This record gives sequence, structure tokens and C-alpha cells, in this order.
Amino acid sequence: MEESTTFTGWKMFQRSESIMDIRRGARMMLGTHNFLAADNLPFNGVGTDLGQGGNIGYWSAGFSRVRQGDSPTDSRLPMDGAAPNELVVLSGTVDSAGADTLTSAGGFTGRDFAPPAFNFRMENPSEKGSEYIVSITAGDGYKQTRRIASNTDDTLTLEEAWGVVPSPGDLFEVYEIVAMPEAVNPAQGYTANWNNKAATADENDAFSDDVGRGFGREYRSAFIAERLAADSDWSRAEQRQLNKDVAGLDPRGKLGRYLVPRLREAVDGVGTGGNSQIETVLAALEAHNGSPYFGRYLVDPVTDTTAAGELVFLNELLNHLADAIYGDELDGTGVDIPKGSLELIPLPGGMSMASSVVQHAIDSAAGSPDGRYTQRYSGDYFNGADWRVVVRDALAATIADLGVPADVPRPLEQYVHPLSALSPQLVFEPTPLGNRGTWEQIVEAGPTVLGEFVFPLGQSGFVDAEGNPDPNFDSLHSIWGEWRFVPMLHIAEDLAADPDGDVDNDEVLDGFEKWYFGSNAPTPTDDADGDGAGLLDEFLNGLDPSEADTDVDGLPDGFELANACLRPQARDAEGDPDGDGLTSLEEYSVGSDACAAGPGAPPSATPSPATPSPAAPSTGTPAVPPPSGRAGLGADQGGSVAAWWYALAGAAAFVMIGGLIFLAKGRRRG
Repeated sequence: MEESTTFTGWKMFQRSESIMDIRRGARMMLGTHNFLAADNLPFNGVGTDLGQGGNIGYWSAGFSRVRQGDSPTDSRLPMDGAAPNELVVLSGTVDSAGADTLTSAGGFTGRDFAPPAFNFRMENPSEKGSEYIVSITAGDGYKQTRRIASNTDDTLTLEEAWGVVPSPGDLFEVYEIVAMPEAVNPAQGYTANWNNKAATADENDAFSDDVGRGFGREYRSAFIAERLAADSDWSRAEQRQLNKDVAGLDPRGKLGRYLVPRLREAVDGVGTGGNSQIETVLAALEAHNGSPYFGRYLVDPVTDTTAAGELVFLNELLNHLADAIYGDELDGTGVDIPKGSLELIPLPGGMSMASSVVQHAIDSAAGSPDGRYTQRYSGDYFNGADWRVVVRDALAATIADLGVPADVPRPLEQYVHPLSALSPQLVFEPTPLGNRGTWEQIVEAGPTVLGEFVFPLGQSGFVDAEGNPDPNFDSLHSIWGEWRFVPMLHIAEDLAADPDGDVDNDEVLDGFEKWYFGSNAPTPTDDADGDGAGLLDEFLNGLDPSEADTDVDGLPDGFELANACLRPQARDAEGDPDGDGLTSLEEYSVGSDACAAGPGAPPSATPSPATPSPAAPSTGTPAVPPPSGRAGLGADQGGSVAAWWYALAGAAAFVMIGGLIFLAKGRRRG
């Protein structure tokens, strides 16, 4: 019903001038999405003033309706369509309506539909809170939904105006929804999120309709927040590394964070039962929770070829625990026993649900920690047995199946377009599997907006009527596979000054020059990185003019451009395209042509002349200084706002992480 409401929210985004304008748009969205924004305005009075200028915000949008319990159904089961609608708080007929009001005489007597204060969910993480919406269900105002700002006994006042003012006689319904999670100017100066996980301590049991959607008390957000909290001087390089660090996590997070300490508690309490391998395996699991793995499958997502066997072991242990704890209750019900995660390493079993429900049952039986999930089931999942014995025996059974954890080969994943039969270009090269964000953006919202991104496929997804993909359909895939960033050029102001965005007419977009050098002063032949390729050649070939070896394969960009058989955007230094027995890297080292067989052959193509520049940077970082520390955005920089959907908004003062969230529009897995 709320499609038009969502459209209105997107329209509001396009007109935003502050993060609070972004908040208004987010509060119009019916679906669950993550939104982050930064502006360079003076402190807006919400949250904590860090005295550094600018504002940041995060919102998890959506109208998540709450059952009212009008019929005696179990809230863990789908609603019975034959029973009264449990979602409706009240319904009625419109007597009159204004631009942002609805009146129904006496219809709201004794009700308080006002929303909680700003940052309610952030400041009260164990409480879901309530807000209310009103929907026109029949009549001239049909299919409109608005959040309620306040009410009297007779009249609702809305947060946003109606698109079409309802007419007398229209029908309406009021619903309770979960209060929107938000973090506006949090005290720590950053906010972290991955995918649709709200950063709250909801009960999160896997079989209920609670907001947590079954994630439990362990999730990837905790891993991200730990890294942010441990570093008071966050840099662009660290931001680039963060998504790499998360790539090794199981999609449910750090599986051993709470489970391994419970294993230790069980073994210390009831002993090994005479199994000498239990201590060996438990010590390995505890060590895996520390450096360098920190509970992950892998450390370096680019180079690692194996995945840690400890996580394979933990997933199988979760299967044993799920059988022991839930097997008798679910036997014969037609409901599958939840199993360990299948997201990174293929394992036999069902859905990746066991990590949360197993942990819930153990926490409940152990009587800790404070704030743990309150068991709704009136029976005893452990059937009178000591939970520690059940856990110890499941550990022993897993050891019998798998032995001491051993690393396993890291699988590959491959994207195959639904129209792949039309063109081989629609079948992408395999890449090592990892729990990564697929669309990663880093945006510095300063006097000059500096953005960079990694995208999994290409610059274009267009396939024509004959099935021919755009030449750039897969042009960015190698960059994504190797975790390299490319600039997001901010050229709106340049286009206003010159229709082609090249005010100095040097054939290089001014936005490209400003991104790397802060101005359009460089000339087309300047060679700031000393790689033998001029600025124009670097620009035309999508290379980094501040890094001599854009693809980090050991071959300077100029050499790869001079040898037409090489790809400066792909790591191909170990290949032998001319079949002369020398790799391209060896050809470069002896000064021969990588594309023509025979020693000492000159390059087969030559780039335009390059002029050395004294401004050449010594590292691969942009010439424009990246954001570091939390120095703040100046309040005198005007009223601009930057906002991203499923992305990262990073200001000079702040780092914000969103995703497949965190840093992502979506994920292929997890």
C-alpha cells in the first residue's frame, strides 16, 4: 500500500540540504533499508556536539508493524487470515482532513501516538519503542501512509503532508510500528552497521517476529565496532582495510565469541569425560579467537587460499548441539532442526540458524549473561541433563567426526548473468569466496567531495535487444576481485561551468584532476607518479596517476600501456602473452617487449610523452590528503549534504559504516 509513500521519501532525498532532511525522507520509507548522511552545517542540536563542525546520521527505515494480540494466536506463527487483523490498533472513518491532519471525532480518545525522542533506540538499546502510522484504506486518499507526529482526542497531526488530502468518508487504519533505529551525532563520532541489522539488543530469537530477525547477540557489527573503537585516528587506508577484515567472518559474525567461552565453562565444570583430544581442540578454538584470525575464516581476502578449519569445526559443532538441544522438540513436527552456517564453506545441513538458537538455549540454561534472551518455551531443552554435559558430549562427537580442526581449501564463487547464454562476457571470472560487501564506497564530505568505490561487476549493466552486453559490462570486475578502489568523480559544479566538465580543455575531466591533485593545474603530459605514462593516458585508461603500478602487479602503468597485449587494470605480470618463455615481469626487468617473442624487442606501442612532476607522491594514496583523525568539517563551508544508500559516508571528522551494509548495497552470500 505504501509504494507512493516510499517514492515521496526518495524525492525528499533529492532535495535535501542537511542530514535532518535525509532523516525526513528515511522516515517515509516502508521497507527496511540503511541510510547514512553527513553534512557540513553547524551542529544541529541533536546528539553530541563534538565541537568539530558538521553532522552525521544513520537510520534504519521501515514500517515494521507490531501485533496487537486481538486474537489468541502465537506471535511466532504467521497470522491466520480468517482471524481479525492483529496489526490494526484502531480503524475509523475520516470526518475531515487538512494538508497534514486527519480528524475523526472522538476516534483517538485516550491515545498517545507521539513518537519517541531523537536517538531513542541508540540511547535505550534494550527497548524497541513504538511509533504509529495511519493508512488510508479506502476512498480518495487511498494508498497513502504517514507517520503520526501527535494527536488529540479527535485529530491526528502527521509528520509529512498528504499527497492527496483524504475526503470525508474515507476509511483509515492506525498501526503500531517499531521505533526507527537511528544515530544522529553519536558521542563516539561514528556509527557502524552491516546490512539490515539494527544496532539494538532486541530478543532476536530465531522463531519470533522480533525486529532482530534471529541474529542473536553476536553479529558482524560487533567486529566492526571493535575496530573503530580501538583507533582514535581513523584514516582512508584503514577504511579500505576494514571491509577486507570483515570478509573473513562467518556471515553470522564471530561464531566463537560467545560459544567458545561456553565450551571452556562446560569442560572446566564437568571435565573431559576421559577424551584427551577435547583439551587440544578447545585450546585450538581459543587460539583461533585471538590474533591474527580473530575468529575468522581468513586473514587476507586477496591472497589467502585456505580457510580456517576451526570455523568448519564450529559449524559442525553447532549441528551436533542443535540436534541435542532441539531434536526431540522438533522431531515429527515438519520443522527442520536449525543447522550451522553454509555461507562460506559448504557443509551438509540446513539453514545458517543454529548459531543464535543454540546460544540462546545455552545462555538460558546457564543463567547468564544479564539481559539474555528470555526463554518462551516452558519445557526443558536439555531434558533434565546438565547443559555442560550436553555441550561437552557434543564437542566430543564433533571431534569424532572431524578430528582436530584442519584448514580447508578456500572455494571460489562465480557470477553468471541470467542471460549468460547470449554472450560469454556475461559469465564473470571466478573470485575467491568471502563474506564481503559487494558495493563499497568511501566518501569524504569536505570542501571538495572525494569519493571512491569498489563495484563487483562493471560500469554498465546494459544488454541490448540482440543480447550484446555493453563493452564496460565487466570492466570493473578485476578491480573488485583485487579489492582496489576507483574514484567517484564529483563533477556537477564543473558541468555547470563547462558542458564537457573540462574547463581548461586539456581532455582530462577537471573532476579527475581535482580528485588526485586538488586542482586542474596538471597538464596532460605530467607524470606525477613517474611510471612513464602521462596524465591523459592514465585518465583515458582508468589508471591512478598517483600510483606507478595501479594494479599492483609489479609492472609500471607506462610499461603496460606501451605493451598492447597487457592489461594495466589486471594483474597479469606472471603471464607470457608472446610465448617466448619469459613472463611479462621478466620482460620488463630486461627491457624487452612483452608482446613480441625474442629478447630485446622494443615495445609494440608507445604512450604519449610524459613530463616528470616534482609533485609525485611516494605512496599509492591520493595526492589530495585523505581524511585522518576526527578534525571536523568547517561550519563555514556552506550547506551541503551527502547521503548514500547501503554505502559508507565518511567525513573528515567521522567514519560511518553501512552495508549488504556495511559498505554494501547487497551481498551475494550471507
